[in-house]
Amino acid sequence: MITKKEFIQDNPSSATSAWLLADMMLRSQVSNEKATALFSKINKEKLVGTSFYIEAAKRVDGISATAVGKQVPAIISGNTYDGKNFDLASLKGKYVVIDFWGTWCGPCIAGMPKMKEYLDKYKSKMEILGVASESDDGTRWKKFITDKPEYNCHHVLSRRRRMKIIF
Repeated sequence: MITKKEFIQDNPSSATSAWLLADMMLRSQVSNEKATALFSKINKEKLVGTSFYIEAAKRVDGISATAVGKQVPAIISGNTYDGKNFDLASLKGKYVVIDFWGTWCGPCIAGMPKMKEYLDKYKSKMEILGVASESDDGTRWKKFITDKPEYNCHHVLSRRRRMKIIF
């Protein structure tokens, strides 16, 4: 039986290879190192315009841009709780924890008291940016923040058209 990784290695010009790689990365079925190595074997000249190649390329670029030791990508958003623009660069000089969460995520909510504990302890050196992912228009997110004022970190709502992450 041939594995997905073997198929990609044996068929670098196949759109199926690009699709398999993008799908394996989406599902965390391959390490970042292996994904990058497999992507380097894909025939760029033949597949560069295909949607599957583009998706795999975006994921590999994201791996590279967010690797340990790399500078964090710019995060700029006007979709904030208070309606003011937020730019991650405004927190330069402090340790920043970027907490990706959602009101629908029980483990995310359960971890918030510990995050607040760290923020209170290291307030002069640390900031938290809460990046919420919601399926609605942000109503639940705003209600949660309103009902829990103790979680007074920076908040943005991740909605593709309103938040800009630059790699």
